[in-house]
Amino acid sequence: MATPPRNLKVTGKGLEQLAPLMRLMATVEVLVGVPAENTERPTDAEDDSGITNAAILYIQENGMPEQNIPARPSLGPAIAKNQDVIEQALANIARRVLAGNPGAVEAGYHVLGGKMAAAVKNEINEGIPPPLAESTLRQRARKGSKGAKAELERRRKGEPAGTDLAKPLVFTGELRNSINYAIRQKQRS
Repeated sequence: MATPPRNLKVTGKGLEQLAPLMRLMATVEVLVGVPAENTERPTDAEDDSGITNAAILYIQENGMPEQNIPARPSLGPAIAKNQDVIEQALANIARRVLAGNPGAVEAGYHVLGGKMAAAVKNEINEGIPPPLAESTLRQRARKGSKGAKAELERRRKGEPAGTDLAKPLVFTGELRNSINYAIRQKQRS
């Protein structure tokens, strides 16, 4: 442990109690995505390929040009749009810790994780461009998607393609619903 400067005088037990909590805040992280327990897809999933939700989210975040799959990132944009929410949550946790609430770190990180998972789901629900390919729309329309049928009709009329009627990343909702958060110790690099 580091030695305090000679001119620093510490009195009372407050600092002794705060140090482990502040250390905990610095060594714990909130991760948003598809936790291991949410990664398996049901056997009746849209694609029955055996691919996991985590792999699908990775592909959607980064794209897969060799398979003509464009990038449709949701994690990065949701986190970027909510930097103020993240900063405010961390400030609130720190204030509660400094006020002597030892449970503030864990409770605050759970609140933050829930907010960020909801932000990612909202990002997906808004409809991430680019619009779906016609082949995907036809496949969804065959499976009964009214939105896909309406989007195909829109395009048949020569109107611009959109993401409001047939949303990319949302058909069964399986991927979106698997988005959650996890709290863990930071990995040392």
